[in-house]
Amino acid sequence: MLVLNKSDWFLLILSLLIPQLVFAQYSEYELKAVYLEKFTHFIEYPKLTTVADTSKPFIIGVIGKNPFADILDNYYKTYKIKNRKVEIKYYSRLSQITGCNLLFIAASEKERLREILSLIKDKPILTVSDSEGFSQAGVHINLYLKDNKLHYELNEGALIKSGFSVWAQLLNSAKIINPVKKEQ
Repeated sequence: MLVLNKSDWFLLILSLLIPQLVFAQYSEYELKAVYLEKFTHFIEYPKLTTVADTSKPFIIGVIGKNPFADILDNYYKTYKIKNRKVEIKYYSRLSQITGCNLLFIAASEKERLREILSLIKDKPILTVSDSEGFSQAGVHINLYLKDNKLHYELNEGALIKSGFSVWAQLLNSAKIINPVKKEQ
């Protein structure tokens, strides 16, 4: 069972309900770095993964031109994900990406997007981007700015197909792409 402390709930509620206030205090990519961690609170990885093994680091991979600069490295020096230390890895070759737990796919990877998604389709790797059309192509979560506010869309079908479970709170606050029909 997932337990969030008061500061986690406060930050999540603030960032979901009043994004313009949070956005005004932080840069776009500082806020996106926080969102990466917060998403993992509301997404359960498939049971047969190493995510539960707290002796191994949680690996965030970035493929393509890194839009975060040193923000991820600085932020994750002190924060953990799923009770694990976080390692940030920057990839240029596709063969490198299969060992991470969360993969941020930069806009520079538009031409290789299908190849990236095909390579990891059977792996428990949460994919996140911030590029128009990436969620429709199969990326799990896409962050986007609208009216100077940070929003996100979830490709529910791709998440479920990859074995992830998504909490209703996250679904209710997102734009849903490829919704899964609920059984009545």
